[in-house]
Amino acid sequence: MGIDAWSTVAASNNAAAPDGWPEGQAASTVNNCGRQMMASLRAWYEDAQWINLGLTPTRVDADTFTLTGDVTSTFHVGRRLKVTGSATGYATISATNYSAPNTTVDVTMDTGSLPVTLSAVYISILSSTNSAVPTQANPSWTTATGGSLTLSTPLGVASGGTGASSVAGARSSLSVSATGSDTTYSFRANNLSDLANAATARTNLGLMPIASTASASDLSSGTIGDARVPLSAVAQWQTSLAILDTQILTSVSTASGSFSLNSGHRNLVLRMTGSGTITLGDGTGFSSGDSTVVVRDTSGAVQFAAGGSQSIKSPGSRLSITEQNGSATATYLGSNSWLLSGV
Repeated sequence: MGIDAWSTVAASNNAAAPDGWPEGQAASTVNNCGRQMMASLRAWYEDAQWINLGLTPTRVDADTFTLTGDVTSTFHVGRRLKVTGSATGYATISATNYSAPNTTVDVTMDTGSLPVTLSAVYISILSSTNSAVPTQANPSWTTATGGSLTLSTPLGVASGGTGASSVAGARSSLSVSATGSDTTYSFRANNLSDLANAATARTNLGLMPIASTASASDLSSGTIGDARVPLSAVAQWQTSLAILDTQILTSVSTASGSFSLNSGHRNLVLRMTGSGTITLGDGTGFSSGDSTVVVRDTSGAVQFAAGGSQSIKSPGSRLSITEQNGSATATYLGSNSWLLSGV
């Protein structure tokens, strides 16, 4: 018989030897009682975190059982249980209620459900109320509540803290200024202007000089994929490269008013700064396939006219530029004939 059969009332521990110490027992049974007590205490000691109070549980369902009498103060919510019978399991009391003559106990099993055959219920040696577990393990700590921990002494930098209880104090401990005047870290508000060496930083990032100069002359190698030149920037061209009918246009010339195309306009870009009429003459100085690109960057109209017996071939019989910042190409076809195209 284990200690679960013993009573807290001394006179009640009078069962027949060796399970009790009956009044007037035979001298030959005393040693048996002593040895039984030693065995019972040892059996409990080997699993001392669980205590069987000797109460007989009655299984109600997968997570409920009853006990005789009012034991709600012992079987209270939050207390851990060990249940045995056809299987052994562990649970936490989720609800308890006394309604004469029984106490009903609801549990949340760690896994599975209550044993189908429930023979014993053990309570944990620690209670969930008025527990013996210390709540203040270190004199410098206060009770942790709501998932937070308050320290009366700030955790030092060497231990992973800031060594301070305020933002200003933390900056001081970590040698960081509020205005970015220190040289230990970059300050966000400075937008990288506080880097030790901007040129070295660009190199480390794989950026070419053009990243800081924005000058095309600093593009020493490679290409710019899908480059686009906005229409508003056409008038700012300083050099041009275009391939029209195998001819390369590499020069820019400024013109205004009325004039006739001549050999000086061969294979270049004419930047028109005013209204006027451009006469397409007999092509003197032009070879078949030579072209002249006309770009207008001001308001007004640029007209194209044929001189003498020359002819102009233009899709849709369009012979002038009427849109601001528009362009057109005059290509000499030979035999006093010109092809006019463009917007």
